[in-house]
Amino acid sequence: QIYDYHTEQYIKKIISEILTVNSYNKKINFRIYKDDFPNAYVTEENIIYLSSGLLTYSPNYVSLLAVIAHEIGHLEKYHVSKRKTEINNLRNISSYGNLAAVVGSMIIQEPSILNAIVVNETALSNLFINFSQEQEIEADFYAIETINKLKLPTDSVKELLLILENKSGANLIDEELKKFSTHPIFEKRYEIIDYNTDGKLYNFNKDYQREFDFIQAKFMAYTDSGMITKLKNDPKIYYDSIQLSKSGNLLESLKKLNFLISKNKNDYFFEETKADILLSYGY
Repeated sequence: QIYDYHTEQYIKKIISEILTVNSYNKKINFRIYKDDFPNAYVTEENIIYLSSGLLTYSPNYVSLLAVIAHEIGHLEKYHVSKRKTEINNLRNISSYGNLAAVVGSMIIQEPSILNAIVVNETALSNLFINFSQEQEIEADFYAIETINKLKLPTDSVKELLLILENKSGANLIDEELKKFSTHPIFEKRYEIIDYNTDGKLYNFNKDYQREFDFIQAKFMAYTDSGMITKLKNDPKIYYDSIQLSKSGNLLESLKKLNFLISKNKNDYFFEETKADILLSYGY
């Protein structure tokens, strides 16, 4: 797990934005964990887990907001509890069905009836997959509806999906194998975005984006992942300052950080990073 006060406060702010246009009123807990692959998921304890890769590869704050909204959609629609109930029901059906098939074959003395076990397991597997895909699609709609309510553009969401598709190799998977995925295939997800974007005037929050740029630069520097070439201006200086400290050049690292501190006096997180670096060097 990664602990970073600035990032945690920022994600809480994003969650608050999502909740202003939705009806979910329970406390949302989340964790950030180190994994270069961009990902997010909800556990049985209703905790949202966000990977460091999600922060380094998200094109902008809107795509991050969409992913978090997707996970909140799972919570609001009670998907976790529904899945647990469904799995338990399927296990019961499976055990009864297999028992009947085995007893039947013993009575009739016909080994071919044992094929019923295989058929039964396949049917149940497909039933569970369809149930899961329906939930994922419902969560996708929840995310896009949230973005529409907040009057935000969806381009970056499609861009993140393309990154996920390429990194997961989903574009190389055979069409038949895609049927066994619990997540909707990417073509379906693109359609959900295209056919449910209302095209109204957008309300892109530049302050949110500026803060996200610095958080992304920090995660890129500490994890050595993400599209580092996209960093420019002050976020690039921030990235360089952390990289310099990691390579042992404390003096140059602090010079860059001090420049950012003097230029951005109200941004406490530069001083927080400076303190982290100094502490790591024994000060």
